[in-house]
Amino acid sequence: MKKIYLFLIMLFVLSSCRTQFYGSPYIEEGRFGCEKICASWDMELVGMVAMGEYSNGCICQKPEADLSINEVGQSIILSSKGTGAAVAAMLTQMQNEDDEAAARSHR
Repeated sequence: MKKIYLFLIMLFVLSSCRTQFYGSPYIEEGRFGCEKICASWDMELVGMVAMGEYSNGCICQKPEADLSINEVGQSIILSSKGTGAAVAAMLTQMQNEDDEAAARSHR
């Protein structure tokens, strides 16, 4: 019985294949190359990853929809029951941040 197990293990080991990778382990042109790759997939670049000295990569995500403060607030209110005061405080803070950003951009 041990011979059969040994034979099966040897058969498995000898029949397995080495992992192969195709293409360059580096993104040509760095960030600009990643932007091109993400754009070709209808996505946007959100970051890059360096894996030691051997390779790097891009992190892409679906483009986020631009939502107004009211749309964000409505979705928060609808999804959270019984937390009205916390939601109101958060919406007020978000509105204040948007107002400050708008004021800075008009200077």
